[in-house]
Amino acid sequence: MFVQSLQLENFRNFRSLDLTFNQGFIVLNGPNGAGKTNLLESICFGGSLRRFPESGLDQLCRIGENYFRVVIATLNSDRNVHEVFAERQGAKQIYRLKLNNQTIQRSKYAGFLPIVSFLPQDLNLLTRSPGNRRRFLDEVLSFTSAEYRFSLFRFQAAVRQRNEFWENIKQGKADEGGLDIWDEKLVEYGSVITHERKNFLEHLNFNLRGIMDILSPKLSLGRFVFRNSGSENKQDFMEKVLQARARERVAGTTMVGPHRDDFDVFLEGRNAVGLISRGQMRSLTLALKILELKYLSEKLSVEPIAILDDVFSEFDQAHQMRLIEFLKSLRQVFLTTAHPEEIKKFLPAETQIYSIDNGKTV
Repeated sequence: MFVQSLQLENFRNFRSLDLTFNQGFIVLNGPNGAGKTNLLESICFGGSLRRFPESGLDQLCRIGENYFRVVIATLNSDRNVHEVFAERQGAKQIYRLKLNNQTIQRSKYAGFLPIVSFLPQDLNLLTRSPGNRRRFLDEVLSFTSAEYRFSLFRFQAAVRQRNEFWENIKQGKADEGGLDIWDEKLVEYGSVITHERKNFLEHLNFNLRGIMDILSPKLSLGRFVFRNSGSENKQDFMEKVLQARARERVAGTTMVGPHRDDFDVFLEGRNAVGLISRGQMRSLTLALKILELKYLSEKLSVEPIAILDDVFSEFDQAHQMRLIEFLKSLRQVFLTTAHPEEIKKFLPAETQIYSIDNGKTV
């Protein structure tokens, strides 16, 4: 599958846009603030209803307007047209989703176009907040497993309701016996999430060495280590929940479950953070994103689209060349750069290049 065309109305700084694309590389060139990242985000949002991490829903609509529209046509064995229309109605944003002009539910729309994004903030994925790593796991596994999506939704709801129940307990409106039903829901859905995350990280470790032998051979013995808060075994999970009851009584919040999971990268038995250079950590992060692409390709019937936002400047020439060589195996790749001359020599001759300036193609 690849994106054949993109139409925008009032998305970010684009009043209107109508572009057609071929397979292969599409390079968006322009100065900072021109709208290159906004165009990438429109593909990500229009294809999966995912915003970039630092974006708010209220920021997607062009300033001064009360609606936006994203229309993406994709081509695989047949052609499909997907449309997101969002309109502000008071404090709310109302969405209408269509496939080939027929209104569809969000659950049927969200995963039609698998996308792997590599953004500047992803370069800190292995070193900053564990929330970012949990989001990474959720995005990958939600694309590939309906059971994971369902369990994650139910688990998050259970945590919210359980925390509200703890608040009622603290206020004397309920007693701890009422936690039992929420404990069971934590275990039921949390064990599924833990199992899927564990298997995914094992898959990454199995394939990591082959990628690192190409990107940075000194790191070929690196390994991702899963730090799960709960358990894939329901009995073990419940024991952890009950053992945490005293701590929860003080904190007034749920202390055990996938919402507190994390994973680290180890090298020769030691945590790699602080042990290796920033450049080497970037190589490991790049490997993680490549493995994400390969995993989605294996699990799905369609190959994911890669979107890379101004990350080439963070790598030396050797890594730029290796990354582009890998990306050549993909059906379609979107990337942005303010300095196309730095990577143009590595790109195929048929690469499409668009110049973006102030929300327009020039």
